[in-house]
Amino acid sequence: MLSSKEASELVRKVEEELGIYEGGYEISDYLNGFARGVEQAFLILYDKLQHPIDEIILPIGYFINDVRIVHACREMGLNPDSDFAQHTSVSECQPAIARLKDRAEAMKEFIEHFSEASNPKRLEILTAMNTRAFM
Repeated sequence: MLSSKEASELVRKVEEELGIYEGGYEISDYLNGFARGVEQAFLILYDKLQHPIDEIILPIGYFINDVRIVHACREMGLNPDSDFAQHTSVSECQPAIARLKDRAEAMKEFIEHFSEASNPKRLEILTAMNTRAFM
């Protein structure tokens, strides 16, 4: 039977061989990150199920509408007689483009946050995303 000192040395060797200990993180940090990710996914799912219109339907509808407006604005320049162009005013173009740019900027910020995060935090983020995808 291993003593606690021998067991901790064995765990440290395994962590070093797997590259887990890089950055000073232990296996427990990764397990906690995994557990927080699963918990976060369930909390987000619970919230979305409580408010499906506000959390799912409206954001998707707004995104589709903005894409439609931007497409119509392109059509105005290319073919002013098209159906898209006739049902969209020029005043709608700039706000829709700005909202799509804001969404792209939010995605860039998320990617930057993810790349700067610690390994356990990255595991938490990936676990939450994958758990939500499989639900």
